[in-house]
Amino acid sequence: MLDMGTNNETLLNDPYNVGLRRRRVIGQAYDELIEEFITAVHEVFPNVMIQFEDFASHNASRLLERYRNRICMFNDDIQGTASVVLAGLLSALRIKGGSLADERFLFLGAGGAGIGIADLIVCALVSSGMDEVDARKCCWLVDSQGLVVESRTDLFPQKRFYAHDYEAAGDFISAVRMLRPTGIISVSVSGGAFTPEV
Repeated sequence: MLDMGTNNETLLNDPYNVGLRRRRVIGQAYDELIEEFITAVHEVFPNVMIQFEDFASHNASRLLERYRNRICMFNDDIQGTASVVLAGLLSALRIKGGSLADERFLFLGAGGAGIGIADLIVCALVSSGMDEVDARKCCWLVDSQGLVVESRTDLFPQKRFYAHDYEAAGDFISAVRMLRPTGIISVSVSGGAFTPEV
């Protein structure tokens, strides 16, 4: 297990905190520590599976991409959550009827979990014969700045795949009204979004 430190002042000063009592490692030192850990674990346990749990979004996707062809690994927030959500959607479609390709999903939250779920939905659609570009059009994201659309300049690379050529919506309810999704998936820590109107 890795302890990368914390930036939480309360935890840094808590006498019962058994974790590393220093600010979180970032940048090149962070990448070097992860590389050293993965190299050592893989050397001692060549068939091990490494689970990345609760990694920050900006690191999680990047690390998955870096190590995916080198070691057996998964990120629970991105891949574990996605597999459970996709299983739920496929089960619901057995009751509702129709296919995944007929649905339009709106995600409240566009971090690692939301993008991971959208990516797995796209994989399922592609494996059923849909073109990847068309498959991405089934998934729409809302983040703290509103609907993820092409005209926005503040998007991380992972969000760009879901930035559609569409008008902007500044908040969740506006996106719901505009898109009229058939499914809403919330992966946001913000409460109160699911009002009676939604």
